[in-house]
Amino acid sequence: MRAYNESYLYNAQNTLANIIDIAVNDLKYDGDDFFLMFINTGIATSFSKGNPKYIAGKSAIESIEEVILKITGKSIDVKYNVRKDKSPEYWAGYVLCYYQWYTTKDLKKIYQDIKIKDIIELYPTYHEADITKFVDWADKKIKSDKETCLKKMRKSAELSQSELSKLSDVPVRTIQMYEQRNKDINKAQSLTLNKIAIVLGCNIEDLLE
Repeated sequence: MRAYNESYLYNAQNTLANIIDIAVNDLKYDGDDFFLMFINTGIATSFSKGNPKYIAGKSAIESIEEVILKITGKSIDVKYNVRKDKSPEYWAGYVLCYYQWYTTKDLKKIYQDIKIKDIIELYPTYHEADITKFVDWADKKIKSDKETCLKKMRKSAELSQSELSKLSDVPVRTIQMYEQRNKDINKAQSLTLNKIAIVLGCNIEDLLE
């Protein structure tokens, strides 16, 4: 079940598109650097869950200002230039929002496999095509990445399997079996998942397939 009604989709797409566009072209952030800030504030997950505050209430500028305030502790007034044509960054946010809504995956989880720069590179080929072409590309991109969520999170934390085992008090063989998909991590005991999540600094949901 999708997080919000399709009637809100265009507004949500336009908001996320403008967030990325303004962050890159007016504030001169790297697209992926800013999107990580967007994720780390928790706003990306709220957006994914259809929180009306972000998909329909706040403007793109207000959301950007909130992200910067939460990450840097500094309040800024975002200045931007009105553009006649939509930028590749705008398109990236537009199609990414659609893909999140269509698949119901959290933006945070999608970002593990698909970076903003990956989407922008598609612009010359895909921006005039039907949006379903991007959906097909994104599905294939995610499926082609064989690493489990657990392995991605562990590597991101720069821990070996044995180090994670020692810190979490979860047997290294168990971790190996989850990463090799020899055991279904979705059926793991909540206590085991909680131990791993605490060490990796993530939510239990981030470890599930």
